[in-house]
Amino acid sequence: MSKISYWIIFIGMIIGSGVGGVMFYIAWDHNPQMVFTMNPEDTVYIFLTWMALVSFPFTFIAIVLETAMRFRKKISK
Repeated sequence: MSKISYWIIFIGMIIGSGVGGVMFYIAWDHNPQMVFTMNPEDTVYIFLTWMALVSFPFTFIAIVLETAMRFRKKISK
């Protein structure tokens, strides 16, 4: 993989972690009666889900970019 693809995925993970952290905080702070879940540790799934959802478009862009670069390299040979 090229260096730019790694950076795109890394930036997506950073943004996804930020959004996931905010959503984790919201779920943790707005659930004092344990209505959302009886086990507070299950809110980690909220963080992971939001991180995956936000970072997926960045990963998809990196995959498309890598495919285009390999296709272009294959045609030029």
